[in-house]
Amino acid sequence: MRIHFSSNLPPLTGVRGLAALWTWLYHAWLVAGNRPIRIESLNINLTPLFSQGWVGVDLFFVLSGFVLAWPFLGAAARPFVYGEFIRRRSLRVIPAYYLQFLLLLCAGFIGFVWDLPSLGSTLFHLLLTHNLREAWTFYAPWWTLPIEWYFYLVFPLLLAALLKRPGGSLILLLTAAIAWRAGSFFWLEATVAEATVGSKVWLMHQVPGRIDQFFVGIVAALLTHRLRSTLGTDFRARLSNYLVVGGAGLLILWLYVLAWSFAGY
Repeated sequence: MRIHFSSNLPPLTGVRGLAALWTWLYHAWLVAGNRPIRIESLNINLTPLFSQGWVGVDLFFVLSGFVLAWPFLGAAARPFVYGEFIRRRSLRVIPAYYLQFLLLLCAGFIGFVWDLPSLGSTLFHLLLTHNLREAWTFYAPWWTLPIEWYFYLVFPLLLAALLKRPGGSLILLLTAAIAWRAGSFFWLEATVAEATVGSKVWLMHQVPGRIDQFFVGIVAALLTHRLRSTLGTDFRARLSNYLVVGGAGLLILWLYVLAWSFAGY
């Protein structure tokens, strides 16, 4: 398999779709009652692949950073125009999002699924700010969409930081994100005795707690640009195959280790 990189990166865009599907399957597994999923005839336990599907969100964010940064890096980089960038992102995200929200409102109105959201929840969903309040975040599994949108808004700053000081910027953002996650967790532990796991996840995974994942993707795009210019075409093709197979294998192994460690599967 050869991956031919272009400004659009259709192979990685497809992987982003698989990451989104994986996250959806995780939510479906939760709604179905967290039941074990096994192929008894082959003695294969598939439960970790579903129970750890939240990893699809992390993968999606990293890939977003990579795919969006790719056209603006390397010798053939095109100029970055913020207005054009936001316009293209808006056309890609907003119409489909509003259509989904309208369909859910109709389903709620006829009593098919959920209850109708409050006026405030509806307004904040329309403004892509519903992640700012925990009660509105879980009306639908869209809490990731505002995080992605905020990344679009700060993307030029991250891109400029990468081009100026890639190593220092990466260390700074990793430190800030880890500090946000740890600080959020311990702050809730100390101040809100009845804080649920959902509350901790909601606060820890706001934009400051996720921004490092996008930036890791941007850094990976820069490193890939630099590496591909020093390697032959055939060697790059073989390396791509090794990385795809090895990365998928390590990811699956990590999922099972994670599931066995925390859930006893």
